[in-house]
Amino acid sequence: MLLRWATLLIVSIASAAPPEWLPRLEQAALLETPLMRADTLFSAAELVADGPTRLRLVQQGLLAVSAARAEEARGFYMAAAAELLADVDPALALRFATDAPIRQAAAWQADYRGRAFSFLIRRRPELIEEALRAGAFHIPAAAERPELFPLLLANFPRERARLEDVELLLRAAEAVAPALAIEAVTVALEAKGTPEDYESAWIGDVKLAGGMRQAMRIRIVQHVRHYLPDQWSRWTVEFGELASIPAERPAIRIERTEPFDLEERLLAKGPNGEYLDAVMRGACVATDFVRHRECAAAAARAAEVFSRQGARPDEMGLRNASLRARWLLEEISSQK
Repeated sequence: MLLRWATLLIVSIASAAPPEWLPRLEQAALLETPLMRADTLFSAAELVADGPTRLRLVQQGLLAVSAARAEEARGFYMAAAAELLADVDPALALRFATDAPIRQAAAWQADYRGRAFSFLIRRRPELIEEALRAGAFHIPAAAERPELFPLLLANFPRERARLEDVELLLRAAEAVAPALAIEAVTVALEAKGTPEDYESAWIGDVKLAGGMRQAMRIRIVQHVRHYLPDQWSRWTVEFGELASIPAERPAIRIERTEPFDLEERLLAKGPNGEYLDAVMRGACVATDFVRHRECAAAAARAAEVFSRQGARPDEMGLRNASLRARWLLEEISSQK
């Protein structure tokens, strides 16, 4: 799919003088693994005001993603492309949003088609219905439009839903007739979340037994208590031991069960190039999408901290391509 978009992006546009730092940044990105290269190029695109240059960086980033063959990463960066190109090429941004994948598993961090459209809807609210008809679900603005609830309900990802999907559906249901709200509860109960050994759910410092699935059930119970109290008997069996849950809805957070303290480890021994290289090599060579995002964020944070301390990559013997690229990004952004 991205190769098709790569062809689309090779367009004839008026030339503009790119920033003088750009060749150095693009050269640094070439040494990175594909997903980290995409992160570098998209981060650079955020720093560029010139439309044609931003378009070129997005093109290069999407080509890097296509080489990685990571479907969730494709969705993440297509949504980012829609946001970055919304003012540069609105028609192309809309096509990215339409082709961005919807959630394919509860382990995915987002409905990327919904995320892409949400970026565009901030500028063009009239796109909400088109987004829903294109199969997007997680569009917060749609929850404020009761007349669109049937479309929202039809797009609910059911077994692939995450907690935030359930919360959005139930929030939208509270603005419609009780009959539709009852149907929303029935559909929301199909959500299974992720396994307990993959992600855990927390309310404050309390870890929920049952993980995300239990968190979603709690949210449904609270919704029924608040909005459909006279319908409680419909779901007595499903709610079981949750019957005593009050209607209040404290914040719930979802976390991966496998700890990943890369940022802490990168900062542990100061700007020691050999140590930093070893930590990045051990943690970020082969990663899943979530780990990739954590690697990118940790590398950016380490570059920010050590750069502001006055450390220089060459002086400290730093070789890791991703850290060096983010060091350069930090220098560029600090000069703006």
